[in-house]
Amino acid sequence: MALSPLKSVGGRSLLGLQIAFFSWTAALGKILSTDNLQKRELYTKRMFQLLLSAYSTISIQDTALFLGMNEDDATNHVLQQGWVVDPASQMLTVKKQTIVTEQKLDATKLQRFIECLPP
Repeated sequence: MALSPLKSVGGRSLLGLQIAFFSWTAALGKILSTDNLQKRELYTKRMFQLLLSAYSTISIQDTALFLGMNEDDATNHVLQQGWVVDPASQMLTVKKQTIVTEQKLDATKLQRFIECLPP
């Protein structure tokens, strides 16, 4: 007969012990609390941006190490971002994101352009 984790053993409640253990493991970062999940997601985003700016090709193994994932998860993650995988060499080709620059209209430039137009 299995005991419920919240039942007592030898007349002593295990609830206090479980709470203390959870607090201790959460402090060590071993439990996937909401805060730890947010930190992990932020780390993954920042590391992905670093890989985008630093590499044109990178191995699947190195990508997984940088992103803190296993190789399958890392490959799926970057494929969703448009990267290309070469299964023979186990290399990923980085898809550089296009940089959108905003054109600001300047009244003096517009005036000079209008002056250049034929009447």
